Formats: sequence, structure tokens, C-alpha cells
Amino acid sequence: MTFDPKTDIAELRQRAEKSRSNLIVFFDYNRDYADGRYLLYHEFPTYYVYNKKEKAWTSRKKDRVISRIYYINPGVKERFFLRIFFITISDPISYKYLRTVNGVLYGIFKKTYLARELIADDNE
Repeated sequence: MTFDPKTDIAELRQRAEKSRSNLIVFFDYNRDYADGRYLLYHEFPTYYVYNKKEKAWTSRKKDRVISRIYYINPGVKERFFLRIFFITISDPISYKYLRTVNGVLYGIFKKTYLARELIADDNE
């Protein structure tokens, strides 16, 4: 997000809140509540519904749904590794959380992927 340094702080907070994606709100939900942490990202909409207007996940009251996660070409490495995390790691609370293994914060998802030993080396 870019802004003019003279912009009012209240306005900046409002703009930041408006720009929150359902993924960021998913992280926040997992940070604040334990009831959905066992679910993988693509499983979450089966039990929770995202309200775009409120920018909030809430417990699904009606029928469950089938959700999907988009295909990412392995050639787009960082996005690909992030997608792998979403289908293998439950309870993420932030991008930083996903990039941390045994207390070490990795700068990119590929290195985190290797540190988590999801593959033996990057030639697999």
C-alpha cells in the first residue's frame, strides 16, 4: 500500500483494513480462535464462510461446500511453494509463521520448503 506521508492515520488504517484479503483474514482467524486450526486452507470453507463485506470468517450454519485451491505452475516457484504449504500445513497464522521452521525464519518459501523436509532436495 502506498500513501502520502501527510495522509491522516485514521484514513490509512481504514484503507489497510479495506485491502485485507480473505487469506489474511484466515491467518487472523487461526491466530485468534483454535476451533479451525486443524483444517488446511482449502478445507476451511467447508466449515466456515467468508463474508466479503465484513472481511470475516464465520462458522458455516448450513450445508457444507466443496472448495478448491488454484493450480500453480511449479515454474512460478514462490507461489508454488506457498500453495504446497496450504495443502500440507494446518493452523497458519501469518506468512512469517509459514516461513519459520524450528525457530529459524527463512526469507523465501523455497528454503522453508526444504527445511521442512517436504522434499529431500530441490531436484525432486
